[in-house]
Amino acid sequence: MRCKYLAIPASVLGLLALSTPANAAAPIKTKPSSFVLVAGSPVSVKVTVPKATYTNVCFNFQFSANDAVDPGEEVDVDVAPPNTLGLGGFVNLETSPIFARMLCIIDPNQVAVFNDGHQRIEVFMPMGSATVDSFTISPS
Repeated sequence: MRCKYLAIPASVLGLLALSTPANAAAPIKTKPSSFVLVAGSPVSVKVTVPKATYTNVCFNFQFSANDAVDPGEEVDVDVAPPNTLGLGGFVNLETSPIFARMLCIIDPNQVAVFNDGHQRIEVFMPMGSATVDSFTISPS
């Protein structure tokens, strides 16, 4: 059973994006950096960042204009599969599609898995589908 650690409505999530430090490093590409999300099929993403002690990690999503996150759909990120530290994610509670979203994690246990510079995460949708044109992370 998957248990969500953090689920933030899309309307509130924008506030977290504004709190990203101005001196944060440029976003880092992931492998893969673009992919298709389909319900029930998690995508494994390799993250390589400089070794450091981070206080937060932000996931930057750019969705396709033809296949964005529609109203009612949800995107989740498991930073330490198989669900050992909980999940972060967002639900589109609005009436129009989401084309870009930043999701930040601040839980020290979740952020710590990135400190050694290498991590595999899973991105998935419980229902629906979306095409991720660009997926980067911004650790700070």
